[in-house]
Amino acid sequence: MILFSLKCATAYAQLTENIQFNETEKADYEALLQRIEDYEKEALKQKIKQVNEQLEANELTKEEAKVLKLEASELAAKNINDLNKIVDSYTLYMKRNNYPLDFSEIDFEELEIDLPTQDLESLFNVLEVLGNVFEDFQLSDHEEYATLKAKRNEVITKREELLKAREELKAIRQQQFEDRKEEIVNAPTPPSPPLPATPDAPTQPENLATNNVKKIKGSRSSDALVLAVGFNNSISDGNSLSNSGIRFGGSRTFEIGYARETRIFKNVGALSVKYGFSFQFNGLKPEGNNVFAIDGDQTTIEEFDFNLRKNKFRMDNLIFPLHLQIGSNGIKTNSKGNRFYADHDFKVGLGGFLGINLLNTNKLKYTNDSGQRVKERIRDDFNTTNLLYGLSAYVGWNDFSFYAQYNLNPMFTDNLVDAHNIQFGIRFDLD
Repeated sequence: MILFSLKCATAYAQLTENIQFNETEKADYEALLQRIEDYEKEALKQKIKQVNEQLEANELTKEEAKVLKLEASELAAKNINDLNKIVDSYTLYMKRNNYPLDFSEIDFEELEIDLPTQDLESLFNVLEVLGNVFEDFQLSDHEEYATLKAKRNEVITKREELLKAREELKAIRQQQFEDRKEEIVNAPTPPSPPLPATPDAPTQPENLATNNVKKIKGSRSSDALVLAVGFNNSISDGNSLSNSGIRFGGSRTFEIGYARETRIFKNVGALSVKYGFSFQFNGLKPEGNNVFAIDGDQTTIEEFDFNLRKNKFRMDNLIFPLHLQIGSNGIKTNSKGNRFYADHDFKVGLGGFLGINLLNTNKLKYTNDSGQRVKERIRDDFNTTNLLYGLSAYVGWNDFSFYAQYNLNPMFTDNLVDAHNIQFGIRFDLD
């Protein structure tokens, strides 16, 4: 225990010598280090108690018990030293960049996956149901390709037949020439006819110039994987983003989905329609020590009874967007002379979406009155609107674009004041 205390004191002195705190930060910093040390001391006491019980039961010798106690003490000291270094690195980074220190965000417990296994199974079931829909999306292109391939084989066959007929005609004409030549040699010489007047040089017939312009080839549709990240928030009637009660930076959204773009006109590439589906994970973090709470048919933001370390409300949605896209794109020619539409350089999309709410989760981490750290994951409908609809738009260049989305439907069904979800960020359409 003496060795353990000396190592902890040395580590603490090394960590704090270069950090400048105010009184509040210093108190929070020392309290965090004290919690780390208390936890490891308690774990060390339990290990020593277990060794003593084995010693009393004659399962260990005194020498073996001494070695195990020393190893446990060194392990606890190393754990404290490593955790103190993590806290120190975090503190130096925050102070160097003039960020406010918030030690409540440091959590040394095991990492969690936000989407549990049962949710993944539900997600896969939804994808399996939608698989037939996207198979129908591809069917038109497959049929078109099969038709073009059959026509191509037909043209190749006819071309071979024409080449064979040409060779046969060439042989017949050669034989006719030889026969005619023989007749001329053996025929009597006819009288010379009068010389005709010199005719004018024949003029080139009009409209015989060949048209070298080839038709544009390729499918009218293309597919893309959609990835989007951004900020998520809500706007209540009569309020703005600045007083919505939601943390702006901490409330984020993530989207992954499939998009298909189809030109409206066969030979005009600047106007197209874009459609598909996406899974959205929209997070909202209330400001301060507040959480979303259900009061009958009302869903409100209320103050929590304990000191919150983390509060996050997440809505998982499946949406079906539809946009009219206007873009600038050129017509390119490959090495074989085939012309095709290139991807849009600059593009603007205007449209909307329909969707459904799949799941709602309220995740809380807090410390109760007894000092115990508690985690809660609450699953409920929270009176949210099941049918989603709204407006969306984007503007971008090639695969990258900025987007914004506004839900016309209220977030909660029967609240006295309607709140509407709004988000904006960046998205990538990866072909």
